[in-house]
Amino acid sequence: MPTPSDPTGSAHDPRSGRVLLLGSAELATAIPMTVVIDAVERGYRAAAEGATSEAARVVVRHEQSHTALNVMPALSEAAGATSVHVYSAGNRGAPALQKVTLVFSTTNGALEAVIESDWLSWARTGATGAVATRHLARADATVLGVIGTGRQAEAQVMAIAASRRLSVVYAYGRDAARRATFAREMSALAGVEVVPLDSPEAVVERSAIVSTATTSMVPVFDAAALHPGLHINAIGAHRPSARELDPPTVLASRLFVDDLVRSRQEDGEILLLPPDDRRAALERSVPLGDVVAGMAPGRGSDAEITAFLSGGLSSEYLWTAVEILRQARDLGLGRWVSLG
Repeated sequence: MPTPSDPTGSAHDPRSGRVLLLGSAELATAIPMTVVIDAVERGYRAAAEGATSEAARVVVRHEQSHTALNVMPALSEAAGATSVHVYSAGNRGAPALQKVTLVFSTTNGALEAVIESDWLSWARTGATGAVATRHLARADATVLGVIGTGRQAEAQVMAIAASRRLSVVYAYGRDAARRATFAREMSALAGVEVVPLDSPEAVVERSAIVSTATTSMVPVFDAAALHPGLHINAIGAHRPSARELDPPTVLASRLFVDDLVRSRQEDGEILLLPPDDRRAALERSVPLGDVVAGMAPGRGSDAEITAFLSGGLSSEYLWTAVEILRQARDLGLGRWVSLG
């Protein structure tokens, strides 16, 4: 692990102006998903224990042009670093860099690294679902369902398959051809059979773990498909006007969130409920970090339905970036540039 005085493990001289640049391509091939999962878990634990100071996502929008700038800052003396994850939105699909994470030393304030963070963000999001599944799903749950067939759905399959032995994965997306392609490609990449199904309800009915990873603004399956013992990772929606789970699903589930402040600002699953239900849902929501740190119970019984509403924490990016820097130093990744 990095030490508080030196998050990258290097004897960095702040007067040199030298900064380590890391790109997604080399990180994707060099850093195992299990490393990211463990780093994200440390991030949740540190947040619960007060070892990280962070702010909820700051979003600056321009509604007419449908663009936005998102900023996620965090600081931890325990990690020896402070970071800010910054990404733009509105140019989805464009072949352009959109995400960057800056890491500074808390010892001397020096900028330690600039990480092009497309892969980091993808892996971190997948790892979040894996950590929630690790702590909230039934211990004997081996069947994963994913609703969505994009990159974030891929991350859910890769991360959860890396953190527990799966027997099969069921997948649904609205485009039948894309469903089939997703199933074929992910079967090869994740090392587990991925089977496409014709409806989201069929996925939920057959699965013990379900991850929703879509761009939908409205619920993506009907609560009639719920069954005892199910665990749900709601990954895709983190705007107050969007939700992937319908009200009956939210009301039937024991709720976990990555942060109560963020949830009150962003979780449409809760914020779009009628006032009394919204108030009750917020009061009974449990931060996942409290479960990870042993400060709150997780699943109460094998029959309980659990739902994790994920939007991402700044502390996740901080602890993941610090671990990536340690790995990069050990592996000789990246290149040094002089900014001074």
